[in-house]
Amino acid sequence: MAAVERILLGGRVAAVEDDTLRRDLIQWPQKIDERSKIQDEDCATFVQLVTRFLSRNASLLQLLNE
Repeated sequence: MAAVERILLGGRVAAVEDDTLRRDLIQWPQKIDERSKIQDEDCATFVQLVTRFLSRNASLLQLLNE
């Protein structure tokens, strides 16, 4: 990602001739932020709901039984 950041911060994105690639590069930081927020929400959901459910409704032996 460092290379993309250098292109964006250095103002060199205009040198990219492909319109689709240039547009995607410009949108890259927002897309990364969106994915990061989704990942954080998934992690919070797991910790808050799944872990709590398992601790209340399952024993360690049940969890280890394959």
